[in-house]
Amino acid sequence: MKNILSIIILLVAFNAFLFAQEREEVLKIWGNPKSYLEAIRSDVKNRDLSWEADKKLGNRIQGLAFAINQEILAAESKDWAHPSDARIAVIEKWGKILEPYAKELLFVAMEERKTRERSSTQARSILDFAKPTEEFASEIRKYISTSNPRATGEAVKLLHEHRLLSEQDKNVMRQLMSTAKTENEKVRYAQSLYSYEITDWEDFLISNAKFILERKPNSNDPEDVITFYESALRTAGLLKTKAELLIPLLNALVEYMKDKCPGYLPHAESARDAVLGLAPDDFAYAKNGSGPLAVKIGDSPQPKIQDDQSRKDTSLERPEKSRSPIDSKSSDAITEKPVPFPWWLIASSVVIFALALVTWLKLRKAKPTS
Repeated sequence: MKNILSIIILLVAFNAFLFAQEREEVLKIWGNPKSYLEAIRSDVKNRDLSWEADKKLGNRIQGLAFAINQEILAAESKDWAHPSDARIAVIEKWGKILEPYAKELLFVAMEERKTRERSSTQARSILDFAKPTEEFASEIRKYISTSNPRATGEAVKLLHEHRLLSEQDKNVMRQLMSTAKTENEKVRYAQSLYSYEITDWEDFLISNAKFILERKPNSNDPEDVITFYESALRTAGLLKTKAELLIPLLNALVEYMKDKCPGYLPHAESARDAVLGLAPDDFAYAKNGSGPLAVKIGDSPQPKIQDDQSRKDTSLERPEKSRSPIDSKSSDAITEKPVPFPWWLIASSVVIFALALVTWLKLRKAKPTS
């Protein structure tokens, strides 16, 4: 037992040490962000494309993103949907700090995905905190073209994240529909465009969903059932009351799922409720904490949002099997809904204690009696 307790104490102490180091680094960045950004700039200009250099640069950028995220979260606010003046002030402060470096970070994010894989991914993430100026938008638009769907997708997402997406940008995305070669690709692309309020293919999506809902999968295995219907359910969730034609079919699907795969029933019910107008409105929220993307910083009033409504993902919470022409790999630098960093220490300590306790109980049970 003494050995077990010693291990627990050592592991908890080690976690506490790591936490203290992490907190010290965050405070250091808050106190002098310019020196940290200059170090990043130096690494970018150094042109060392080795794996070690890429990892070092990526870690620097990720550390800065984490520090920014933590200061935004530290500014007290009612919730993610209604940022306080204090939180907006922190967001604007960091936007201004990042402004002189935004062009270089954009270059790494958009043009060096293959040569600086990790740092490119992290650079794209930290740009969600950049200042949303027209100059920044002009730099982003250099990467929008019908000849490069991947870069266009990243650029469009970034413009949307900063509420800078124009009708001209949307027109380029409309043109990219021609790059979809199969029916399924067209459906996925039309669904992804809906996130940017490009609704040109509503009738096409409804027709496709109707075709799916009128049929049954070859297998009644729950995974096969939800895979078969997931595109139709996504369309229903996106179009909501505009897809009222699907109500009878969705009602029938709910009854079918009650019997065949009750575990996935909430997905069908949620899609049906959305079409019936019973589900709360979904809002996309800016990753920098500035509130709903449909509302610019400082504008009022904001959309009415339920107090208990969090940032909602209308997907079926399953790994994507394929992507639309503008989809690309997301970053692991910043989570969709960030959590203040002290909790990982508590959680890991609890897990360590539980594992150690289980081990001790097993050893005690296995110990031969005299």
